[in-house]
Amino acid sequence: MAKITTGSSFGLNIPETTVCRMYAAGKTVDEILYYHYGIDGASTPSAKAKARKALRKLMEKPGFEECFRAIVRQETQGLYAQSIKQLGEQVAMSATDPKRGWLVNKAANDIINKYHDTVMGVNSNEVLVKVEGMPTLGKPEDAESPDSE
Repeated sequence: MAKITTGSSFGLNIPETTVCRMYAAGKTVDEILYYHYGIDGASTPSAKAKARKALRKLMEKPGFEECFRAIVRQETQGLYAQSIKQLGEQVAMSATDPKRGWLVNKAANDIINKYHDTVMGVNSNEVLVKVEGMPTLGKPEDAESPDSE
């Protein structure tokens, strides 16, 4: 995955990508309004409303959400890998510390629930629809048909 710099692949410019990055980092709307639009406590209500409307419009841009997800994915990959390692270590502890059985059980359940689809090659975005109890397709038998003689 390429590092997100300009945001052009998402249809955003650099300042818009910066807003997206701030939002993904957990900055509040007020912080984003201050740093990106210069809105603070001394700003007029009209300026605040105009900036909020501009921010809302930016967040509704087609590439904003995709850029946000890409930034979050990029920033959390290391934490994700560390979490997998930590869960594995907790499961391995069961042999050395039987008093932590509840923790090991929780870690094992987390691993199974979170990684089952990946390990088993299941696409979690797929939905299986199974229809049962339908009649057999074809032409029904006619008891009075001349062919039955």
